Amino acid sequence: MDIYSNLSTYRLEQAEQCLRSAKTLISVNDFMGAANRSYYCVFNAIKS
Repeated sequence: MDIYSNLSTYRLEQAEQCLRSAKTLISVNDFMGAANRSYYCVFNAIKS
């Protein structure tokens, strides 16, 4: 894999982690935290 492919994979993994965190935060009614994690999920996915 070249460096761009590795970076893309890394950013998608970060997006998935942020999504998991957002779901966890929603389950404990932390909607501000979930919104923050959701933002970074989309941010990382777009940058990948």
